[in-house]
Amino acid sequence: MATVAVFVALGGSSYAAVSLAKNSVGSRQLRNGQVKKPDLARSAVTSAKVKNGSLLAADFKAGQLVAGARGATGPKGDTGPQGLPGADGSKLQAASIRTVVGPTVSVPADTGSTAGAKDAFASCAAGETVIGGGFIRGDFNEAFATISSPDPNNPGRWFVRILNYSISTVDVQATAMCVKTV
Repeated sequence: MATVAVFVALGGSSYAAVSLAKNSVGSRQLRNGQVKKPDLARSAVTSAKVKNGSLLAADFKAGQLVAGARGATGPKGDTGPQGLPGADGSKLQAASIRTVVGPTVSVPADTGSTAGAKDAFASCAAGETVIGGGFIRGDFNEAFATISSPDPNNPGRWFVRILNYSISTVDVQATAMCVKTV
C-alpha cells in the first residue's frame, strides 16, 4: 500500500510537469518571494531588465564601481577648541590622571525629596583640574544621584546630590577624575 502511495504522489507531480502547456505559468500562479536565484536561467536578468536607479553601491563587488574624479579642496575650517586647559592656561598631562574618592556621607533613610538630599564632594589637589566624576554607594539600596557634575562653586571638585528612597541609611562617596597641569 505504501508503494502505491509513493507512485501516486510521484506520478501526480510528474503529471503536472508534463500536462502544463508551455509558458502557462506566470506571475499570477507564483506566490510572492518563491522564485529564487537558482530558479533563474543564466543571464535571465540583464541590464535592460533592471530599473534605473534601483541598485545601491552595496549591490556591487569591490572594484566594480569606478571612482569619480576628486573634488576641489574645500575651505579651511575654524580652529577647534583646545583640550582641557589648566586653570592658569597650561596644558594637561594625560599621564597624570588619577581618581580621588571623597569622604563618606551618610544619607538617612527616606530622604527622597530635595529637602532631604545630601551632598557629597571629591576634591582634586592644587594644580589639578577635575575632568569627570561620579559616586560610590556602600550598598544596593534605592539611593540615586540627582546631580553629578563639576561643582559650580569650586572648579577643582566633583559634586553629587543624593536622594535615598530606601528604608535604611546609605553611605555614599563622591569620586573625581583629576588631571595634573604642567
